[in-house]
Amino acid sequence: MPAMRIALLSATYLTNRGGAELYVHRLAGELAGLGHDVAVWTSEGPLPLPLDLPFRVEVLGRDERRERAARRWLALGCRRGGYRLVRWLFRSGRRQLLAAGPYCPGLRRKGIFRNTDVLVLVRGGGAWPVQLARGMAGRPVPLTVAVPLLHVAEGGAVPPVLRRLYAPYDLILALTEYERDWMRRHGWGSDRIRVVGAGSDEPVLPVVPGEFRRRHGVPEDAPLFVFVGRKIYSKGVQHLIAAMDRVWDSTPQARLALLGFSHNPPGWIQGLIGQLRHPADGRILDLDDVEEREREQALEDCDVFCLPSIGDSFGIAYLDAWRHRKPVMGCRGCSSESIIDHGRTGVLVEFGNSEEIAGGILSLWTDAARRNAMGEAGFQEWKKKWTWDRIAHSMEAILLNGLSGKETDEKSGLRR
Repeated sequence: MPAMRIALLSATYLTNRGGAELYVHRLAGELAGLGHDVAVWTSEGPLPLPLDLPFRVEVLGRDERRERAARRWLALGCRRGGYRLVRWLFRSGRRQLLAAGPYCPGLRRKGIFRNTDVLVLVRGGGAWPVQLARGMAGRPVPLTVAVPLLHVAEGGAVPPVLRRLYAPYDLILALTEYERDWMRRHGWGSDRIRVVGAGSDEPVLPVVPGEFRRRHGVPEDAPLFVFVGRKIYSKGVQHLIAAMDRVWDSTPQARLALLGFSHNPPGWIQGLIGQLRHPADGRILDLDDVEEREREQALEDCDVFCLPSIGDSFGIAYLDAWRHRKPVMGCRGCSSESIIDHGRTGVLVEFGNSEEIAGGILSLWTDAARRNAMGEAGFQEWKKKWTWDRIAHSMEAILLNGLSGKETDEKSGLRR
């Protein structure tokens, strides 16, 4: 099997530590382990480079002055008389993406990917797809691939301009069948779309059962429900909090732990908690920026993992919960439909429906046999389909087939 020279482009690899960055990090490591020459291209950021990587990291400088100028133009839309001007200036949608940054002049450098067999752009919701699009069709790269990581259920989360920016790419990779079908319905093409998925691996550090409960004063016999993710509207955290009122009507000893990153004003979560009918002191744990070990301990000690979200392109956190044999809760009408088998590995509820969320939680808590069976089924599903080594092998096969297909087209004189 020939080794490929792969460039994984991730503008935010050194600025964030979210799902997209984890995806690039693990995929790069696994592909390098399969014998391929892998480089992650990214922009300058506040995060340090990870140590002892099996792949290279190429860091591009940012034109922060241009980024600030673009943001100032956008800000005019919030001023009196400026909305129509900004709407006209930014009508193509490209300038909004440029304003999101990071803007890296080095992407335009001639021959920057000259020694590359496969170029893979991951999560192009900022400036990079705009910068790359102008010369993408004529780049001397045998295979160009885009992994958009679309949040298709969030309404305006997918700018229409993205479809045009990705038009020159040879392949588009979706993480779920739900995302693939959405792309097809919206004219992204059919023949060039593949589904590759995402993965999750066993934690490196050992996890001691009961440690999370002991640390946070959660009784051993109290039901514990855990949320892991960004604390924003599309993740459904506010609906989960509201659902606890109904849960406490019949199960006052229940606890809810919210782990993740708060992207709203500090008082937002506390304000939501303050609106509940039942007092929440000691029964809702709001934990920000927890370490990986505590996150794993929470998943080990919980009874149900609850992420009633539409703000994901996949939802790796469901796989993390299945590793601990826990049943999961997600939402209908989004990517979760392709991951969670309703009634077998978890339950699906309507986004924003706190009554249905509470009902789903209680139905699992009051039926231990069903809860355990779902957790075991989820564990087997993860083990069989969604480990990072399996995802890397799938990606490798897609890229090799893509290269082979292009070579066949070129030899026959056909144009794709």
